[in-house]
Amino acid sequence: MIYTDKKVLKCLLFYGLIVSLIIFILELIIHLGIFNYTISFIIGIITSFICFMIMSFTVTKLTDNPESKIKFYVFSSYLLRLIIYGVVMYLVYISPLKYGVFTCFFGFLSIRICILIVYNIIEKINDNKRRIDNLNIDVYIKDQLKNHNIIYVKELCEKSRNDLSEYLNEEEINKIIEALKEYELFIKGELEVIKDDDGS
Repeated sequence: MIYTDKKVLKCLLFYGLIVSLIIFILELIIHLGIFNYTISFIIGIITSFICFMIMSFTVTKLTDNPESKIKFYVFSSYLLRLIIYGVVMYLVYISPLKYGVFTCFFGFLSIRICILIVYNIIEKINDNKRRIDNLNIDVYIKDQLKNHNIIYVKELCEKSRNDLSEYLNEEEINKIIEALKEYELFIKGELEVIKDDDGS
């Protein structure tokens, strides 16, 4: 999760700087030095960052706690983030930045936009290039995978635990899962477990 946070936050910093600069230049040209929209956008980005860190903390708690506490953490996190967004939006609205509410809301969406950029564009490009040779697993396991026409990590992620168990033992499959976790990828069987946990 920490590695995920870093990638998204790097994207947020880059995205935030570019969009803030564009809004700033537009305000400089149109409003002659009144920067309400730029300030509101930056407030939205900071709020988005805070809420992302709360969500990240919650995900960490989900993995460290029993099922009985999962609903409590998820609900508390959601409620806290909703309150933060609401309070910030209200404060921007009643302040001299009133007309910056729209750019503030756009700032709120910045984390979601960055997650889409990181995982739908950057990671997809990287996934297509990732070979199983890059995984931290034994050469024997890599050879077994290659013998079954699995060359890329993307192809490996499309396999279920049952598919792999036809030619790998349980320990070898677990090594693959751990290696995939380092890449923040999970084979289909692991994803199904996570979905079941979410449902509970």
